[in-house]
Amino acid sequence: MMKKILLVCCCISLSGCAPKEPKCEFYEGFSFYMKEEHKVKITDESSKIYYLMPLAGCEPCVESNLEMLQTIPKSDSLLIIFIGTADIEKYALEAAALKTKHHYLEDIDRNISSYETNFGKPLLIHIENETCKAYNQITDLEVEEAKRYLEENIH
Repeated sequence: MMKKILLVCCCISLSGCAPKEPKCEFYEGFSFYMKEEHKVKITDESSKIYYLMPLAGCEPCVESNLEMLQTIPKSDSLLIIFIGTADIEKYALEAAALKTKHHYLEDIDRNISSYETNFGKPLLIHIENETCKAYNQITDLEVEEAKRYLEENIH
């Protein structure tokens, strides 16, 4: 009886060690948003990282993400999507500087809100060979992690 209990406990603990799949439950909503609003078929790209950047919202979040994106080198595999308009002139200027450096799209009217994308904070979405590799909301505390991800995955 004791062996059975140990075996069950061992199996349960090992099941938690399985590699975690990226949470991409909003992939279809994002794909539909891109197709309808930007006329972009995300499956046409071999590898692309989309960084959805709100220009209004919590100040520390907007500011830290804009500053982080300034440090990322230009890459064809990174596309920034600016959502809304900046309420603060400093953010408008930082966004304008990013637009001269990176490939970008704009959603001034925040049409993304009409789609099931889980957009609220900045989103990092990595699509490679029609597969979602990452779909992460970036909180204030995760900006450095997002920076590392971008540095490791842009080409």
